[in-house]
Amino acid sequence: MTQHEDRRDGDAIPHDEGSEHDPAPRPRAITRRRFVGLIAAGAGATLAAPVLAAAPARRGAARAAPDAAAPSPKVAKGLAEQRESLDKTLKIIRGFELPPGSEQGFAFRPLSPRRKP
Repeated sequence: MTQHEDRRDGDAIPHDEGSEHDPAPRPRAITRRRFVGLIAAGAGATLAAPVLAAAPARRGAARAAPDAAAPSPKVAKGLAEQRESLDKTLKIIRGFELPPGSEQGFAFRPLSPRRKP
């Protein structure tokens, strides 16, 4: 057996390097400071996105890629049929009126993970 030092509290933990019963490495918990920093960075990026999108392009910026080739007539026809079918389906769903106070059609209940035997 060798001794490994736990960096969190400095206590030595006995550890058998070849053991099959080694615990799986646990993911590190994120600190409150790191979490708040990530939230602040995300909020800043969200606020800055419209400003950056409206900014004029810089000289020497990458040129726009040429337009993709148009789909073949067969593919275009298939896409048009799918759009029409989707529009009809959405119109039916959106037009269906539920009576006031009716029961909920479904409820999402997550399943517990299955354990391997």
